[in-house]
Amino acid sequence: MDKVSGGLLGVFSEKIINGKKYHVCIVNYADLLNLKLEGSTKAISRLIKAVEESDQITDQIIALLNSRNWRHQLIATIAILYLDVNKALIFKLWNAFDRGSWVCPQIAAALFLKDTNFIESAIERINNLCEIKDEELKKRWEKAGIKKIPRSSKGLISLRVLCEQIPSLKPWIEKKFQSPEILEVVGPDSHQIGNLCLNWMKDIKTRLNLMS
Repeated sequence: MDKVSGGLLGVFSEKIINGKKYHVCIVNYADLLNLKLEGSTKAISRLIKAVEESDQITDQIIALLNSRNWRHQLIATIAILYLDVNKALIFKLWNAFDRGSWVCPQIAAALFLKDTNFIESAIERINNLCEIKDEELKKRWEKAGIKKIPRSSKGLISLRVLCEQIPSLKPWIEKKFQSPEILEVVGPDSHQIGNLCLNWMKDIKTRLNLMS
């Protein structure tokens, strides 16, 4: 991500601590991950202020989504939720999801709320077992002798619980997630991740309504 000051990217700055360079943010990430925390209202207010002061908000959000840093991606995700639907940003948000972002549950929730083609896009990824499209990761796996295709369990679980909110998809989802290949990907933490996704979606809707 290019070093840019002002607007949404202005929430980040570089600091040297003990001789090491760190990207720090005026927004507390913990307050954005757990929106029930007392500081979440202040954190979102700061973020929205930065969005409203951005002259080139689309370019700035894309810069954040192109980053491999989940913190940048989380900031961008909430900014997208605050803005009107933008197809270019929805496309980039799916790209971040496809790269196996650590905040896949939050990204998936945002896509459920903002992408008018969510059903088609979600089904495509479920059928593909949420293959992670990250060339650097694939090269590392190949170098380590790992022959499996990298897949996102977080992403797959998040899409499942979101699709279950759509009555017409529930029968298909229930049958699909009984397949051995999907069960191999999702692992033992599916319930926890699914709840995280749905709870965050519920809370961010409440928080953004309070800000409007």
